[in-house]
Amino acid sequence: MDKALPKMTLKVAFVKGVEAILPVGTTFILENFALSLEETPIISGSLTEGPLLPLVLPKPADRGIAEIFSGMGGWGMATEAFGAQALVSLEKDHATAKCHAQNAMIPTLETDEAIALGLAGELPVRFILVGDVFDSRCWAVMSWKRIAYYFASPPCQSWSGAGWQQGLESVNGQAMEVCVERTTLLQARSLTMENVPSIQTHPDLQHVKKLIQQCNYVIGHEGIDEIYPVLPIKRKRWLLTILPKGKTIDLATIEYAKQAKFPSCLPVFGARNSLALARAFNDHVLPWEQEALKPSADAMELAKDRSLLPKHMMNGPAISSQDDVLKRRTIGQWEPVPSLMSCYGGQHELPRDLLKHHGLHSWFLKDGDHIRYLSPFEGAFALGFSSKLILPADFRSAHRLIGNAISFAHSTLQVWRTHLLLGQDSPFRTDVLCIADLVELIFDRAGRFGDNVVVRDGNFAHLAFPGAAERKRSQTDDEDSPEDSQAKRARSEDISPTVPFEVVGMDPCEVDLAMPYLKPKDLQRVSVAARLYTQPLDQGAFEEGSQELLPVEHLNSWEQGRLVQVANMVPCQLLHEQKIWTEFVWLPKDTNIGFAIQQALPHALECHFQIIQHDIAEVGFHDRVNPEQPCTIFLDTVKIDRLVSPAFTQDSLLVSVDVCWKFSDLIAYVASQCGVLPSKVVILDDHAPMPESAFVLQQLSTSFKAALVTNPLDTRQLMPKKFCDFANTKEVTVAGVKVTNPMHSDNAVPADSAAVRFAARNPNWGSIRSVAVNKQEPVGKLVQTLFPDFRDPVPNVTAESAIIDPTDTVETLIAKTKLEVHFEGFKPWPVTDLEFLLPFGPPSTNDPACLMQLWVQGPFDYRAKRVQVDKEWTLTKLAASYQVLHRSNLTMIVLQHGKPLDPRQQIQHVCSKHEIQIRVCALPGGAKSEDLVKFLEPLLTKRGVPADAVKARVQAVLAKLDHATIRAHMHDDAQTFWGYLKQWANDAKLRLITPDELKAQKKAGRAEARAQAASSSATPSVQKFQEASTQQVVIDTTHFLANGSPVPKIDINAFAPDSTGIAVVSPAEALKCMPVRSLSVQPLALVVLTNQPFGDMPIVHVPASDHKLNPIIVPVVILNFGEPQVEFQHKWPQTKLVETPVVVLELKICKDLVNDWNEVQSPLAYLGLHIPEMRKDAVIEAWSISPYDKHRWKSKHDYADYIHGFCKVRLAVADDILKRSGVAGIFLAPKTPDKKRDLAYSLIQIPGKSLDEVVCLAKDVAKTLGVVECAANYAIRTRREHIQDPGLGWKDAHAVRPTRGGAWLLNAKSEPPFMYFQINETYVSVIKLDKKATTPKPHITKNVQYQVVHATPSHTPTSTTSTRMDELQERLTNIINDKIADKMRETQSQMADIKSAVTALDLGNQQQQAAVIEIKKNQDQCTARVDVMQQSMQQAINDGNAAILQKMDALFQQFGKSVETRLSAIENKVDETDPCKRAKTSTSQAFQDLNPSMKKVYKTSILVFKDRARYVEGEFRFRQGYCKGNPRKMVAQWAEKEMRNLRRLGAAGIPCPEVIDVRQNVLVMDFLGQDSHAAPRLKDTELADPAAWESLYIDCAVLMRKMMQQCKLVHGDLSEYNMLHHEGRLYIIDVSQSVESEHPQALDFLKRDCVNVNNFFGKRMVNRPVPVKRLFDYVRCSGVVVYVETSCGNALLICLLRL
Repeated sequence: MDKALPKMTLKVAFVKGVEAILPVGTTFILENFALSLEETPIISGSLTEGPLLPLVLPKPADRGIAEIFSGMGGWGMATEAFGAQALVSLEKDHATAKCHAQNAMIPTLETDEAIALGLAGELPVRFILVGDVFDSRCWAVMSWKRIAYYFASPPCQSWSGAGWQQGLESVNGQAMEVCVERTTLLQARSLTMENVPSIQTHPDLQHVKKLIQQCNYVIGHEGIDEIYPVLPIKRKRWLLTILPKGKTIDLATIEYAKQAKFPSCLPVFGARNSLALARAFNDHVLPWEQEALKPSADAMELAKDRSLLPKHMMNGPAISSQDDVLKRRTIGQWEPVPSLMSCYGGQHELPRDLLKHHGLHSWFLKDGDHIRYLSPFEGAFALGFSSKLILPADFRSAHRLIGNAISFAHSTLQVWRTHLLLGQDSPFRTDVLCIADLVELIFDRAGRFGDNVVVRDGNFAHLAFPGAAERKRSQTDDEDSPEDSQAKRARSEDISPTVPFEVVGMDPCEVDLAMPYLKPKDLQRVSVAARLYTQPLDQGAFEEGSQELLPVEHLNSWEQGRLVQVANMVPCQLLHEQKIWTEFVWLPKDTNIGFAIQQALPHALECHFQIIQHDIAEVGFHDRVNPEQPCTIFLDTVKIDRLVSPAFTQDSLLVSVDVCWKFSDLIAYVASQCGVLPSKVVILDDHAPMPESAFVLQQLSTSFKAALVTNPLDTRQLMPKKFCDFANTKEVTVAGVKVTNPMHSDNAVPADSAAVRFAARNPNWGSIRSVAVNKQEPVGKLVQTLFPDFRDPVPNVTAESAIIDPTDTVETLIAKTKLEVHFEGFKPWPVTDLEFLLPFGPPSTNDPACLMQLWVQGPFDYRAKRVQVDKEWTLTKLAASYQVLHRSNLTMIVLQHGKPLDPRQQIQHVCSKHEIQIRVCALPGGAKSEDLVKFLEPLLTKRGVPADAVKARVQAVLAKLDHATIRAHMHDDAQTFWGYLKQWANDAKLRLITPDELKAQKKAGRAEARAQAASSSATPSVQKFQEASTQQVVIDTTHFLANGSPVPKIDINAFAPDSTGIAVVSPAEALKCMPVRSLSVQPLALVVLTNQPFGDMPIVHVPASDHKLNPIIVPVVILNFGEPQVEFQHKWPQTKLVETPVVVLELKICKDLVNDWNEVQSPLAYLGLHIPEMRKDAVIEAWSISPYDKHRWKSKHDYADYIHGFCKVRLAVADDILKRSGVAGIFLAPKTPDKKRDLAYSLIQIPGKSLDEVVCLAKDVAKTLGVVECAANYAIRTRREHIQDPGLGWKDAHAVRPTRGGAWLLNAKSEPPFMYFQINETYVSVIKLDKKATTPKPHITKNVQYQVVHATPSHTPTSTTSTRMDELQERLTNIINDKIADKMRETQSQMADIKSAVTALDLGNQQQQAAVIEIKKNQDQCTARVDVMQQSMQQAINDGNAAILQKMDALFQQFGKSVETRLSAIENKVDETDPCKRAKTSTSQAFQDLNPSMKKVYKTSILVFKDRARYVEGEFRFRQGYCKGNPRKMVAQWAEKEMRNLRRLGAAGIPCPEVIDVRQNVLVMDFLGQDSHAAPRLKDTELADPAAWESLYIDCAVLMRKMMQQCKLVHGDLSEYNMLHHEGRLYIIDVSQSVESEHPQALDFLKRDCVNVNNFFGKRMVNRPVPVKRLFDYVRCSGVVVYVETSCGNALLICLLRL
């Protein structure tokens, strides 16, 4: 508190009972109040707003949650899933609130009812408040529950693209602004909102974001999220979370929340989901539901209207009929839900123009043979709502509720993001650590139909399990066939479907008595199903004993064909294709294949099988067979993925199961993958354990959980296998041979039964080293393994202070006690205890008093678990116990609260309340930096460091850089790590790569790229292949033939001698079958998936498909193990591709050489127009064709100077195309594939010639290839072989071409053999070319590098032997002379035509000049008349103003005379009664005292206020517009505006001049001043007392607040220049620019006024003024905010009291 300001006391008149919600110390806000200025000011409720209700601000410990526009409680479901419940749910609609209350089982309260209960202190813990966000009382009630976190779903109609998108112009759109204003006013810790995705592009959203900034809040997260395929609906929502501006958030947390999105591909569903997959489709629709979901006739008529189809429904085949339109609007149960707001048929009731503009989005769901609307429960389950949901029985109302609801996936995702952003301030407590956990949470809570049906209960409906009557469909359904009914009955009975049989003897006259046969017995069902044998699968292994073994005599009877039919029943064997499963069933004659299968597999469906064979013939699932004798049905099943999430591992398992899999098989697979005992694993579906005998696919769930059984474990079962008791064995006879197999058991066998685990603390590093060694290993080797960094000398092991010989075996240490390790040397280390543990050893104690429970997170656990250990154990022994069953050697540390613990401590000395973490760390000692060396060497080698220098470079790097920093970034990608490494090296002044090395590396890279380009053009590319398992690659085996016949595919488990087929294996599996040898007389081979030579066999590329059924080409090696050779012969269409030689051309089109530059907007079309050879298929490829300016920067086409790019053309037409170079501004240059100059071509410079001349010359010369643009002239291109060798005896001299001044230019590397030569019988001298000189001079020089051959000027004899260059010159000369003569003749003819045309133009010009003179004369006359009119108008205006002033003066004089008359009468009366005579007051003096005035005239010619439009546009008073083009009318409106503003200020009691009258642009007001001296402006005021300035400052703040709150005005230009100081008070003037408070820029103007006021008074006051933000809030807010303990609290409080 500021000591300079006095303390004030306030009294607030609350209603009775408010003390229950306002305990001492509560901070609250008041609004809509009335203030009485008495000795003790009293604040009370206003008459219009009702009783005074406080808005209570939350305290730091408050964790209340509220949802606004709660709807169906989507936000509340999400917060409850994260461990917190919404205390208040605000909802405006009564029906929605009632339905929400039914689901949440909480009461609903009206606003008045809630206020009464709140004042009585009887508000429920949780309730639904029925009210409006625009009602301040609702916010008061919510604040009484100490709400700190708000979740809102404002109405989306104003923001949706399906509507008119009115935004903040509508009441629904303004609800979002109210949510932001109110929650920020209540100092909420977070506000989370959701809406439609189209809001992000709405311009009004920027106003909302600006409001958030003005309220000192920031956006923590904003984005659009899609929930498909997590839920079976295509639904996107805009999600936003805002936080207070002072909230500190880690940037990593913000980035993590931003990147947290649902995956586009899930392990179970992949990238697709649907109502059927999610079990959200209702296949038990009752008749009353069908009637409610049936589309109306009007809806169907509009749905068939093609013109109303939205754009996204127009894609696809052509629409030819109304049925096609209806098909576009229909989806099936195996498709996702497109939307919810358009699924109930209400859209056809919208206005027709709106439907024409946005389209009719209604759609239908196909259910059997008819279509219907989506059920509300189907839509709710698609959104992730629970199966316990209750909805209105009126489906129209239910659809509206579901359509406006937020999905459970969206709400949980944003609540989790808010939880991350809040950090320690979060009210949520959850185990969700990543998106995978969030998806699992959504799956667990999503509702499913199953066998439930929708039941009506009064006005509401819910799901219930149906009775017998409810299972029946409508009477219109067709009756099932007898076979289908029988199959359904078999599936409905919870007994084994196998027909029983017994073994009886056969007639001796028919067969041997030893061969029994089977006969049905009383048709009673008992299970005798069996497995023939078990074979390991890729997914795991079936265990023995998981099902009863078929008696051997039954198996033999089947193999001998002795199972005969009895009572019209035929025995049938169902056999898996891989022969890993079989069952025997009895079939009646003329039966259904599906019925036969469903007797053994009651859950089987047609989609579960790929191929079904009945006695080798392929049949369908619904085909009928009439077996006359025992038969076999072979089943080729389909693999279906199921996800299993073990609770005891971090990763989930994706298992491929078929229709035969039981949960016992699934348990065996999970146990084998996780290394646990199968007997300790249980599979859970929705937290319910699954029986091991049940089939996996019988459950509709696609994901399961695996947990460990909690019953105590018998340690005797953990003994090694060699100690197993073989008493429990079973002796069976197979094919006359007795076999004894042990019964199935879960005995766990360690890697080495003779292993012992030792652990010790490293004295140097303080870490724990745990190793497993054999009992026969020497002690010395144990010590070296435990302490690799103590090598010289080796530590000694002692037992009870006696040194153990290092050569003794480890087994001798087991019987000893008090084992210690002593370290000797120059620096002795402390003694370390040596601990050991035996695998499967008995517990150290069974006394509960000696045991202690701890929460420990092991080295391989992702969460802590409660364990019970001996109190006397050390932390070293505890850490070692986690590896007692493994062979790994690890180094570990023990942490608590992130700090390391001393491993020597006993368990009883460690705090048991906090979690202990055991972490694996790097091995101390030994190879300290070898991992860094191995990591850096290939990196530097790849970057260009030579092999001979890389080791020294790595050592230099390790010597100067921190090893820990390098290791921390070793797992980054190569490019990121290299950037870090360069930065570290620069900081350490270390050079990683020298410039020479970098140059060599780039050169080598270019060479390699050229080689790869050359090789890629010569050989076809093969898809890059990485070795993968056979599960990831499916090879088409139909291309593998032996002697022209196909070879069947077999499993690797069936690969054996005398077998037939090919098996697709990995290299590891193939090594087990090596070496290659003859095993069968039939075709037998292995197809090995590898990209490396294998078994000295070549690689063959074969067609295949990946796990997503995408076609790929994979390399394989064929290993033949049979006599007929298996070869690969493809059956696909084939062709031969011939490589087309191509040439790369650089093209350039110059703007100044093109007639019409617009034609070049399509450069390729322009090239084809002027170069016919580039049409059709001549151009193979074109790239980098762009316009450029003269500075070689890319620019727009209209501002470009040339076009540049590259193209690739066929070599056959390259020369013909190059000949066109130079035509129409086009220049072409041949390049090498790497865009370098092609040395196969040469140029002949033609100096001093224009382009047209050079082009003509090139056309007349043979073997030229067009014209080339050079720096100073043009040149002719030709091939180098067409340029004649000079033949001077100068070996490397070439490329002779003429230059200026009769000189010839040669290129040579060596010195000339002679200083003089003879060319064309002319003696020439060799001189050095001076690069700076333009014309070389003949002289003799030494050390010539670049030579010029200069002709001697004495004489030029004719050449007897004509060279090619002479012929070329002569021919060019003749052609040029002929062209010049023709051109001269043509020019002379044109000149004559021009002369005649000029003569005609002269005559026309004379006539035009005469007309122009006449027009100019008329224009001068018009100008003169306009000037006269302007002068007269101005004179009229001046006369009008003068007349108005004269009338006003006359009025004032008349008024003065009347006053003088009245004063005279008064004085005369006084004279009669009072003997004392008074002096008579003059008339002018009386008039001056009684009625002083001032006049304000607005000029019409010059407007000083330039930005006057800002203050007028957007104001309601000028909604009809104002005259921008007419200054006279505009200033009249401006004067009228100031008059109205002054009167409004005067009515509110604000000091300002009183308005007398206004006429057009003249405003007359009261005069403020004294003795004809105007009152000074505040700027010119001088006060001696500094405290007076503080009083004026407070007066100014009060006047600003009155203008805002009472007058609803903002001054807009308030400063010391627009305030007068008169008689100790402030007067407001110049309010012509003042705007209404609803003006779009009113707050901006108000902020500027606050800044101006603070700047002025801050320079003159002793104390600091109120902060601009506080002054701004005081002026703007209508309520009273009591700020405590601030530097300007008293000042602001005084302002409030004065008001």
